[in-house]
Amino acid sequence: MRKHVKQMVLLVAAGAMMATVLVGCKDKPSCKLLYKRYNKCEKDFPVKEKAFLKMCKKRKKDVVVQEEIKCSVKKSCDAFKKCIKDSSKKAEMEKLNNEIDKAISSKKYEDALSTCRYSKKRLNDALKKKCADLSGVAYKDLLAKATAGRNSGLKQDWKVCSSLKRAGENIGKKAEAEALCKEWDLAKDVKKALAKAAEAMKKPKVSLPFDCSWTAAKLAKVKAPSAWLKKQTKLIVSARYVALGKKILAKDVAAKYKFCTYAMGKILKGVKQFKIKDPGLDPLVVKAEAICTKKKK
Repeated sequence: MRKHVKQMVLLVAAGAMMATVLVGCKDKPSCKLLYKRYNKCEKDFPVKEKAFLKMCKKRKKDVVVQEEIKCSVKKSCDAFKKCIKDSSKKAEMEKLNNEIDKAISSKKYEDALSTCRYSKKRLNDALKKKCADLSGVAYKDLLAKATAGRNSGLKQDWKVCSSLKRAGENIGKKAEAEALCKEWDLAKDVKKALAKAAEAMKKPKVSLPFDCSWTAAKLAKVKAPSAWLKKQTKLIVSARYVALGKKILAKDVAAKYKFCTYAMGKILKGVKQFKIKDPGLDPLVVKAEAICTKKKK
C-alpha cells in the first residue's frame, strides 16, 4: 500500500514538472507568440497569422524583428507595447551603428559622415560620441585625399571636399578645409596656365596666354595664401612674366619702330605688381619702361 502511494506521489510530481516545461515552451520568444501579442494588444490587427508567421520567419535575421520577438514574452499589453517601442529604438541604433562601422572599416568616411548627419536627431549618446570621434579620423583621411588631389592638379572631387568641410566643421577646422578645397579648385587652372605658357614659349611668334594672366589674377585675390598657393603664384609669374617676358621684351625693344606694345604694357604691369627682379629681365624692363613712358611730342 505504502509503495503504491509513493508511486502515485512520484507520478503527480513528474506531471507537475512536465506541465511547467510545457508552459515554459509556450512562453518562449517566437514569431507565433509575437503574433499572439500583436493580435491581442493591437485593435483590429490587419495581418493574418499565416502571412505574419511567413514574413516573420523570412526576416528573422533582421535586427528589428529579433528585438520584437524578444518582446513577445511580455504578457501585459502595456508592457508589450513599451517593449516594442524601446526595441524599435534599440534596433534602429544598432542598425545605424552597423552602417557607420561598416563605412569606417572600408574607409568610406563620406558615407559614415552622411549617416551621422542625416540621423543626427535620432542618435543616442553612444552614437553621438562615435560620430564626434569619427569626424577627427575622417578629417585626417579626407585632408590627405584633398591635398593629393590639389597637388595633382586634377579636377576637384566635390564629394571629398563636401565631407572634408563637414568633418572640419565638427572639429573646428572648417576654415582650413574650405581653404584647401578652394586651392584644389584653382589647381586645375594653374596646371592649364603653365601648360599654355610652355606651349607659347615654343612658338616663333611669342604671345602672352590669357590663361596665365587670368590665373595669376585669381591667385593674387586669395587672402592669407598658403605655402602651396605662394609657390603656384611664383611658378605662374616666372612662366608668364620672366620666361615669356624676356623673349617678348627682347624682340619688342629691338624692333626698328619702337612703340609700347600691348604685351610690353602687360609685362611691365606684372613686374610692378609682383615686384619681379631677374638679372636677365631687369635691363629689358628698363628699356621697355623708357619706350612706354615716353611722352608724345
